[in-house]
Amino acid sequence: MKVSKILTLFFLIFITFALILSCSKSEDKDTEIPEGNYIKLTIDGEEIMMTHLAVMAEKENKTWNLNALSGGSGSYSLTGRTSMTINIRDKDGILKEKTYKLDDGSADIMATFTEYLNEKPDTYSWSATTASALSGDELTVTFSSLKNGVAKGTFSGQLRVASGGDLKTFRQVTQGEFSLSMK
Repeated sequence: MKVSKILTLFFLIFITFALILSCSKSEDKDTEIPEGNYIKLTIDGEEIMMTHLAVMAEKENKTWNLNALSGGSGSYSLTGRTSMTINIRDKDGILKEKTYKLDDGSADIMATFTEYLNEKPDTYSWSATTASALSGDELTVTFSSLKNGVAKGTFSGQLRVASGGDLKTFRQVTQGEFSLSMK
């Protein structure tokens, strides 16, 4: 009887451990476009899929925040992960299905791409913003659909180093696309 209880306990511990491992492994798979929320982009030729914490949320002053985080070295670790954030506020106060450009006066835009180097977190980041609009900053964001609580669209541009270093250092973002629940 005692051996049976011990074996049952070990079996339950094994099943729990296996479930935890399977959840954390599937959480880090960012290979194909998922059915749900994501931001996908190519930066300097490297394709990155971001599905973690992917959402589009309305913040203060009718500013919308599009945000997502890529997979990394561990389920709860920032090391090796990247994130993309785009904040956008239409000048008329209502986000529309249209193309917004950093320098056309149609919206206030700030986009930031961040690489997390370790858990401190030490980061490298690149950004483009209408607030400073330095020469060379470029960004185009197109909302192709804002229906049924889901925003879909594309983006591309040139982001300037923002984490120190030569301000003439840029990263080229191409083939950016998103599909995000709006909250």
